[in-house]
Amino acid sequence: MTRIATSTTYSKSVSFLQKNNVRLDRISDQYNTGLKFRSAGDAPADYAATLRLEKEITMYEQYNTNSGYAVDALNLEETALTSLNERLDRVQVLITSGINASYSPDEFKSVAAELSEIQEYILGLMNTQTAEGEYIFSGSLGRDKSFENISGTYVYQGDSGQRQINASSSVAIAVSDSGFIFDVEKAREPSSGNANVHVGYDNYAAMSKYGEDLDNNLGAGAHTLTFTRNSPDGDSYTVTDPLTGANVTVQCKNGVMNYRGISIVPNSEASFDVTLSAPGARDNVLNSLTEAINALTDSGLNEFDRNVILNRVSTHVTNTQNSVNMTLGRIGARQNTLDTVINSNQEIEDVKKEAKATISEVDLYETTSELAKTNSILQMSMKSFNYMTGTSLFDYIS
Repeated sequence: MTRIATSTTYSKSVSFLQKNNVRLDRISDQYNTGLKFRSAGDAPADYAATLRLEKEITMYEQYNTNSGYAVDALNLEETALTSLNERLDRVQVLITSGINASYSPDEFKSVAAELSEIQEYILGLMNTQTAEGEYIFSGSLGRDKSFENISGTYVYQGDSGQRQINASSSVAIAVSDSGFIFDVEKAREPSSGNANVHVGYDNYAAMSKYGEDLDNNLGAGAHTLTFTRNSPDGDSYTVTDPLTGANVTVQCKNGVMNYRGISIVPNSEASFDVTLSAPGARDNVLNSLTEAINALTDSGLNEFDRNVILNRVSTHVTNTQNSVNMTLGRIGARQNTLDTVINSNQEIEDVKKEAKATISEVDLYETTSELAKTNSILQMSMKSFNYMTGTSLFDYIS
């Protein structure tokens, strides 16, 4: 028969109890924290994988923050441009009324006063700032005010760039636009070297198309037409059309004649030239509104010349609205891209979090069961240890 020393039994029992205590502490810690391990020593490979996933999750959280800022900036820009477009609609109504109506000087001044108020409102929209104080129409120079009135002329202070935000590892979204979207081509300018001849246009689209045809066939630049009166007391003029080479007779009615969209008051001059300017002159709509305001308040300006200016401003406003609408379309495309990226980022972040949880987090039900089982084993072991190590009659009796 093998004999086991009491000290050996005691030592083994104590060792068993200590191991179970350590196991109980570890499972209790997992139960309380929800984590499988607390340091790299507990599970080196899983710990490293968890750190990598945490870094990636933090990165996607930053992308979500960036995307939120981009959403706010694009919504703000869209709202500003939509409001600006609405105000320009009102400008067109006022200019049309100034052209078509036989207003008194006071009524013209009233129209000019409303245009001046709209001009200030539009200036505010063109200087729209984000909550962080950045100007959304200053290109990449967000801290510089977009437009300033310098000696009576509105001047753009930004650049042609855009500020961009990383919405994902591969997608950058532009959250600003250059103020050059408001710097659009003005109308072609017909003019005459004869001071007695007044020149404007009655149909800008027709005149512009004629200018484009001249550019395409004769080369880009200014083009000159020569009008010659057919008889000393007649009301018709002959012009040699440079596009076709044909002589064309143009009738003068009520002192005004129209040719290819160009409106002319010849004032019975025997001969005169009309020059159609080359395209390319550009300016922002604020300065054109100043022209309209000045024309409406200048009591010395005749009706024809006033209408020439108002028509020119109306054309510039139309060109500005076209540019604004194109920009709104680009903003809509950015918003759609951003929505797609946000959804993708959220799905990827969820996958990363799930993977991290699988590696680093315990199963609560399994841990609860393991904790209860380990605790029961330890309690039974302690009772057995107390019983087995009892060494006196008194211990037995108790």
